Amino acid sequence: MTYFDVDYRTPLNDDVISDDAMREIMLEAGHSSEFISMTTAQGTMEYIDNDQGWLNELIEVDKNLKACCTDTCYLNIAMLAQPVVYDSDNYVLRGSPLLDALIEAYVALDWVFYQTSIGQHYRPSPYAETFLRAFRDCAFLHACIETDTPIMSWVEAENTVTEINNRLLSWRSYISTRSFDHECKRAYYNSRRNRKSMREWVNALFQKHAYLQVIRVDLGYRKDIATSVPYEMASTQRAKFCKYFHHELLFAHMVGYAWKLEWGVSRGFHYHFLFFFDASQVQNDVLRAQWIGEYWSQKITNGDGTYYSCNHNADTTYYYNALGKMAYHDVNKRQGLEYIISYLTKPDEYASLAVSGRTFFHSRTPHSSGGPRPGRPRQYPSAF
Repeated sequence: MTYFDVDYRTPLNDDVISDDAMREIMLEAGHSSEFISMTTAQGTMEYIDNDQGWLNELIEVDKNLKACCTDTCYLNIAMLAQPVVYDSDNYVLRGSPLLDALIEAYVALDWVFYQTSIGQHYRPSPYAETFLRAFRDCAFLHACIETDTPIMSWVEAENTVTEINNRLLSWRSYISTRSFDHECKRAYYNSRRNRKSMREWVNALFQKHAYLQVIRVDLGYRKDIATSVPYEMASTQRAKFCKYFHHELLFAHMVGYAWKLEWGVSRGFHYHFLFFFDASQVQNDVLRAQWIGEYWSQKITNGDGTYYSCNHNADTTYYYNALGKMAYHDVNKRQGLEYIISYLTKPDEYASLAVSGRTFFHSRTPHSSGGPRPGRPRQYPSAF
């Protein structure tokens, strides 16, 4: 089954999701508000900055860089150089969509990966990384960080255009090589493999269970310590949390779970957890999400943790709400689940977290007997 993005009509298939569709996914499945209200172990609310903006910017940058690579045009000094004032010997370069795209990409990537702490935790995409290598010491683009329109003489303008064209030619030449193609396949392999695996896992869960409670909880740390929590500590506490799934009563009727590790400028390391519970045994998804969050914030982290329940007010938050009780035949909730799957697996293609361990995991896929499904025949066509 193929799912389509509402605005862009782009298939969300196993192989490629367009950059435009990914931005829509980030808006639909991610946090859309400026601040995120995290609940502490004491039950109070902490409002923390939403760190998603920079990733949305990287998605737009990647889209523009790909367009620059497929474009066969180069900069033309006669079309670009404009006198600052009439009959002046000083010039600025303006009026070229290609030059504008190069400037915007350079300024955005320089800010994300060199001017903030994001670059200490994330690796750029293959397109962004090769672009930065090709243009890193370009004086004109570097000057554009400080000013919109660097002023120069005619000779300087000619030299600048020649330099940018040469760098652009070199970059485009490398983009067309098998070596770069291998870089892209290697970078995209994990996210596409994870997305395909997660789809198959979810399908298997609904083949086995007609109704499931879908619960999504974000788990992090108190605002005053969030950015100082090291990866090793976050990973150890996440592993401890998952071990309790096997014998804690709270998770007795859980049939599957998945998690994704992220890092944010304000939130530090945090986890997005997705849980599936047997809906015949668990009725109140909002209360269950709260209990899970409290278990993390109070017991696992000894009061240092915080949580955000995505199930709270989910009907008014998400256009396609996949949370709460979900039937095997519910097409709308299935679409919402597709957004969540893509959200948890796709962003690595734009910036991959530079840690030594896993950044994504889902529990074991239920075994299929291959024969007829046990139990009563299903009345409706399956959405899975």
